[in-house]
Amino acid sequence: MQIVREPVAEVERPVYLYVPPGHAKDWRHWCGHYHACGQPVYFVQEHWVRERYEAEHHDHGLHKGEDRDHDHGRGHDRDD
Repeated sequence: MQIVREPVAEVERPVYLYVPPGHAKDWRHWCGHYHACGQPVYFVQEHWVRERYEAEHHDHGLHKGEDRDHDHGRGHDRDD
């Protein structure tokens, strides 16, 4: 008799992305652009991104309403 354990399926954590409304609407076309095809994605709204950015960077010289980085968190390509 042989006892074999079945592999436990990995549960992928969702990715939270801010993308332009047109990208979210046609996600099948755009998912590759964000390297997120085949995984769960939650689309966040701009105000959610701004609130988190401001809260995270408030102690680093940014004040509420100050916008030094116009494209931060908007899903644009960067050469990281």
